[in-house]
Amino acid sequence: MQTETVESGKREGARPGVSLDGLFAAAGWLALSLGLVSVVGRRVWPIELVTHFWPQLAVTLICSGCVAVFSRAWTRSVVHGAGALVLVVLIAPIFALGRSSEAATSELVAMFANVERANTEFDLLVETIRTEAPDIVALAEVDDGWLEALEVVRHDYPYQLSFPRDDNFGIALLSRVPLSEGTVEFVGPARLPSIFATLEGDAGPWRIVVTHPLPPFNAFAFDRRNEQLAALSNRLAGVDTHVVLLGDLNATLWSPYLTEFLENSGLESASSGLRALYTWPAGMPLLALGLDHCLYSPSAQSVDFRVLNSVGSDHFPILCAIGGS
Repeated sequence: MQTETVESGKREGARPGVSLDGLFAAAGWLALSLGLVSVVGRRVWPIELVTHFWPQLAVTLICSGCVAVFSRAWTRSVVHGAGALVLVVLIAPIFALGRSSEAATSELVAMFANVERANTEFDLLVETIRTEAPDIVALAEVDDGWLEALEVVRHDYPYQLSFPRDDNFGIALLSRVPLSEGTVEFVGPARLPSIFATLEGDAGPWRIVVTHPLPPFNAFAFDRRNEQLAALSNRLAGVDTHVVLLGDLNATLWSPYLTEFLENSGLESASSGLRALYTWPAGMPLLALGLDHCLYSPSAQSVDFRVLNSVGSDHFPILCAIGGS
């Protein structure tokens, strides 16, 4: 009898296990808190980093709200649903930006790839270039090894401009079309190279820009990225030719600094659709961010935008087709 009483007492005092509803509730409240903080303080490092994960936060809130409905936790379902709605509204422009125009014909097909300097799967990139056959190929994180590996496509892309580096900020531009001019310039206080080139199209000249700012992993790099974007926007504002900017901008479209860049430069984003949310990091879809961009002037028109298959890098390549007007 005494043993039964002790065991009964242990059962009564045992802590209840964690429920599925409790896990979703905790995740939802955390997502709601992060979302609120990032909306209010999104110009401050490191809070701005949270803005890039708004799609993940929105999905978490939607799931939490649905679970709350089944658990009859009505207050939580309404609050988490409202939070999800706010975030969806904030990220929704990517589904309207750069919508393909079936009536327009592409005049310039551009490919961009952050190849990841340590990546040695050169053949995958070469195969992708040959399969897609873009007019121009812009590359980030190229070093001498990458340029040597790309010699096999020089016959198809004889017009090249590059600035290889032993860090992650070498860049290159390969073109089928003659470049009437091309320079490598160091824009912003970080003094990272950007390519400015001009090629002639049927609808007039195209100004091509390739750039790769610092990733905002600390406050210093955060400021340098933002200063480079601001300097580039000043350079491109009022340019009277078609402009196409290609690069890993280390920012998503809902970063306030990239939004400001688009407003000041007058450029638009070709990115569109759910797939455009995920260009980095390859192989980790739960952390998906759309960091790689094709931006163009409103005097042109987006015809197509696609995220391509992996070339062995931590970034997926992108392909955009732009029509002149």
